[in-house]
Amino acid sequence: MTACTIGATSIVKMLLARLDLDINARSQCGYTALMCASSIGHVNIVSLLIQQPNVRINDRNRDGQTAFMLACMEGHRDIVALMLKVDHIDVHLQDKVSSADMMSHI
Repeated sequence: MTACTIGATSIVKMLLARLDLDINARSQCGYTALMCASSIGHVNIVSLLIQQPNVRINDRNRDGQTAFMLACMEGHRDIVALMLKVDHIDVHLQDKVSSADMMSHI
């Protein structure tokens, strides 16, 4: 998760090659690696993560936010565009606080 947060793409690539990696593991705050990279704006890492067959793109953190929501709220348009290409993304989910359409943040 730290590699995704600091933007260490080469380390993320190395970790993704491990068979014992839980790509959907959570931090103490309930964030997945995808959520970390999406909220900070590391587009290359988000691209790597969403290509993984077992990544759960619609997982939510403690506040009910998905990686897509976090990217929208932070204004990371390139990440939002990448995520919109994923077939099984649910862009209609809402978090626990906001009732606004996430795309309105972009």
